Amino acid sequence: MRILKLLSVLFLGMILLFAACKKEEVKEDPTPPVVGDKSLLKTYIFDDIKYEFKYNEYKQLSEFEVGDVGSTETSLVKFEYSGNKLLRWVAYDEADVIAKVNFLNHNVYNYPTKAEVYIADGGPLKLTQTYQYIYTADKLTELIASEVDAGQATAMYKNEYIYSDGNVVTQKISENYFGTLVPSYIVNFTLDNKHNPGYNFGFINFAENEIFQGMSVMDQNNYTIMEVTDADGNLQEWDSYNRTFEYNADEYPTKCTMTSFDGNDVVNIEYEY
Repeated sequence: MRILKLLSVLFLGMILLFAACKKEEVKEDPTPPVVGDKSLLKTYIFDDIKYEFKYNEYKQLSEFEVGDVGSTETSLVKFEYSGNKLLRWVAYDEADVIAKVNFLNHNVYNYPTKAEVYIADGGPLKLTQTYQYIYTADKLTELIASEVDAGQATAMYKNEYIYSDGNVVTQKISENYFGTLVPSYIVNFTLDNKHNPGYNFGFINFAENEIFQGMSVMDQNNYTIMEVTDADGNLQEWDSYNRTFEYNADEYPTKCTMTSFDGNDVVNIEYEY
C-alpha cells in the first residue's frame, strides 16, 4: 500500500506532504535551523525510477526531478516555505504547471490542518480534492481525503496512523463504500534501528502511498517488513514485502532489496548522499 505505482498519482493529488519541525517554543514563521550535508539524500533510485534532490540554504528540500534511469525526460516538483511552514508544492511538465497543492490553517506546530489540491487536466488549474488533517500533539493521527465535484466535497478515504518509538507501526485505511467510509486495509510495519534518510525531509505522507517509492518519510528508522491485510485479516501477499538493507558507516542505508511475500516482485533500491 505504501508503494507508489506511478508518479502521475502524485500529480493527481493522491499524495500530499508538509514540512514538520518540532519546537519547544512556537514563534511566527521562525527561521529553520541549518543542518549538515552528511545525511542529506542527493540521489535515490527505485528500480528504474531516479529521483534527484536539491535543497535550500536551510537544507530544506526545495525541489526534485524524477524520471526513468537514463532518460532526459523528467518531471519537476518545487516547494515553497515560510520558515518551517510548507506553503505549497507545484509540479511542472517543462514550463507548464500541471498540479499545485496549497497548505492552509497551520496549527501551533506549524502543521497544516487543511490542503487544497489543484490539477490542470488539459486546461487551467481546478480544485479537485481537499484534505483534513487531525493531530495528537505533533503527530498526524488521521487524514480524511475528499474529492471535489461542482463545489461539493465527498469523503473518499481515511487513513489512521499508530506510532511507536518515533515510527508508524500500523496504518489503517478506510474507503468510501456507498457513501460510508468502511475499513479496507491494515498495514503493519517492522523497523530496523538505523537512520532513515527520508525522515530528514521533515515531510509526512498524507495518503496510503509514498511520495518517493519504497521510502517512508514518517519514520525515524527504515521499515524491514510491510504486511498488508484486508479488513477481514486476510494477508495480501502481493502487496506485502520483506526488505534487506546495506548501510554506510553512519548507519544510513545505501542499498535495499524488496521482495514481495509471494516472490513475484523484487525491487532494488540505491541511495546516494
